[in-house]
Amino acid sequence: MSSMIELYAKKELMNKQKAKANLAIEIEENSVKKGMMPLEQIPLIEQSMSQMFQGSNLTFYKDPSNLMSGVKPMMDMITQALRPSPSE
Repeated sequence: MSSMIELYAKKELMNKQKAKANLAIEIEENSVKKGMMPLEQIPLIEQSMSQMFQGSNLTFYKDPSNLMSGVKPMMDMITQALRPSPSE
């Protein structure tokens, strides 16, 4: 009887170790996916930015409406976010 109890205890310990290992693998996979998300979005962002003024007839020479004053900071922010960091 005691050998069966020991066997079940060892099985339980083994199952706990498997669960911990699976969880560690899943956490690492999610970390890698999180790091790749910005890279996967670059083509979509690039396409959206390139079509931002498509079909528009714009003149920026002494533009009194300051159209670009609201757009330029946004484009600078996106460009900075997509630029690789020095540590990469």
